[in-house]
Amino acid sequence: MPDEKPSANWATENVLKELEQKTPPGETASAQVFLSDTVSKDDLAAVARRIVDAAREAIGDSSLPVEIGKIHRLAKSFSVRAAPSVIRRMSDLESVKAVLPSEIEEGVMIKPVKKTPVP
Repeated sequence: MPDEKPSANWATENVLKELEQKTPPGETASAQVFLSDTVSKDDLAAVARRIVDAAREAIGDSSLPVEIGKIHRLAKSFSVRAAPSVIRRMSDLESVKAVLPSEIEEGVMIKPVKKTPVP
């Protein structure tokens, strides 16, 4: 049976640390923010905006650059480009389920589970 445990590299705290380490001061990082199952697909854009506003407010700097990118209805997620500190604050919010980096390192492949190889 294949190993179905996700890599520790995908834990939100590890992703946030990596974004903080790889992003030069004053620059923005790119991430994919996944929303909780309780968020309606019809409200994704409004919820994304509320998350961004709440994160900026928690930091106390509404001038920090934040760009909301594509919203994915099926995945209940949105892409964001912001300072790592803003992304960290977003991850603390109740409506956020997980945060993953937008850029996946080379050599990382998605492996299907519960599938038999085709001969």
